[in-house]
Amino acid sequence: NPPIARHGVIGDRRTAALVAADGAISWLCLPCYDGAPIFGALLDVKRGGFWRIGPEQPALGRQRYLGETSVLITSWETETGILTLTDAMAWPWDDRRAEHGGPDGHVVIRCLQCEQGEARAVVDFQPRHDFNQAPGIVAGPEGAMTVVDGRALTLWTSQPSTVLREAVSARVNLVPGVEIWGVLAWGEEHPARRPQLPAP
Repeated sequence: NPPIARHGVIGDRRTAALVAADGAISWLCLPCYDGAPIFGALLDVKRGGFWRIGPEQPALGRQRYLGETSVLITSWETETGILTLTDAMAWPWDDRRAEHGGPDGHVVIRCLQCEQGEARAVVDFQPRHDFNQAPGIVAGPEGAMTVVDGRALTLWTSQPSTVLREAVSARVNLVPGVEIWGVLAWGEEHPARRPQLPAP
């Protein structure tokens, strides 16, 4: 399902992501604000790519920032439960290890929680590179990985996911105490485990 409009912004002083009120990151350029988008559904739903975490049936939630921070909160009241999505980007630091993005890397951190009741939730990760064909995604011991501009783009999720060549997805029944965490890291210049792409 394509993302729905209305957005909040998260960033790390080097680039920024737009988070739609349906839980989809529909715009993120790497390695900087004017770099090539890996999520560009804001401009082209079919070829742009996105990463959605939220209710299984897309719906607009309410967005706000956590206090005086750049941490974005999106919440939904479904027929059966209340869901809260927290989004942030890690601020850069000079001694970040290569496998965590290196000093010029980027890390997006997302967490979906059920505050009350229960609700079906979805993870739908469909990266692209500058509106071109999706880079080949492969499963690895730490999640899913692909290579964008010679650097590793790694997705880790706390819930079991299905990894396909062009997408990663999961469906989870959330209740209080069960969470979906997603961490996307980009920047390792020489990936230790380069993807071996399956045959088309």
